Amino acid sequence: MATSLEIEARFIGLEREVIEKRLKEIGAEKTKEVSFREWIFHHRSEVWDKARKRVRVRTDGTNHWLTYKANPTWDVDSTEEVELKISSPEEARKFMEAIDIPHQRYQEKRRAVLWANRLKGQ
Repeated sequence: MATSLEIEARFIGLEREVIEKRLKEIGAEKTKEVSFREWIFHHRSEVWDKARKRVRVRTDGTNHWLTYKANPTWDVDSTEEVELKISSPEEARKFMEAIDIPHQRYQEKRRAVLWANRLKGQ
C-alpha cells in the first residue's frame, strides 16, 4: 500500500491578496480556486481528544471525500491522514451518525492553487 506524507501548516493573519500578488510577480500562475463544504465529526473520549482525532466529510460540489485526521502534536509534520473518495457527502454523514460519531461543526473553506514550473530568479 502506497503512503504519502502531507506537510500541513496553518498560517493565521496573512493577507491573501498580498501573497498572491507576490507569487505572481515571481512567476506563479493561479490555476484554480476551489470552495469546500466540510462536516467535522469527533468522538469525545480521552483517546480521541489527546490525539486530536476527527473525521471530515468534504465536498467541492463535484468530488467528495471521507478523511480521518489526527494531530498527536501541532508539529508541521505530525498530521496523520487517511482519505477515501466517496460517492455522496450526505450518505457519509448518515454513516457517521449511525456509528455514533457525533457531528461537531460545519465549515466552509476556499483554496487558491498557484503553480510555477520555475520561479523567476532561479
